[in-house]
Amino acid sequence: MTFLGNVREILRMIRAVQKTQPTVDDGGPDRMLAIFLHELPWPWGNEAESFAHIQEALRLAPYRCANHDLAARLYIERESWVEANASIAILEGNRCTASSPMWDEIYRQHGVELRALWQKGKGG
Repeated sequence: MTFLGNVREILRMIRAVQKTQPTVDDGGPDRMLAIFLHELPWPWGNEAESFAHIQEALRLAPYRCANHDLAARLYIERESWVEANASIAILEGNRCTASSPMWDEIYRQHGVELRALWQKGKGG
């Protein structure tokens, strides 16, 4: 509950960073906003804004595994199968960067798990 109570302040800081340096951490602020808006319950959750922010994060840093991980999840939810497939393939094939070999393996495994969700969602 403490975290949820601080969300508005965290969002304010992220937006301030974006105004002065939109590419800081190569899409990090947009990815964080996408995560907040996707994961938080009402009244903060906003799927459309979350999707817009992850699209911006992908534009700024298409090489970041974290961006493709969330993007693939959002694409699956939206039944955007072609786009989901592209991000999942990047994760599965370790064709993105993470902060360490441990995270490379975590994101590769997420790709495998997301592939199963993708196949289930597509009906096969």
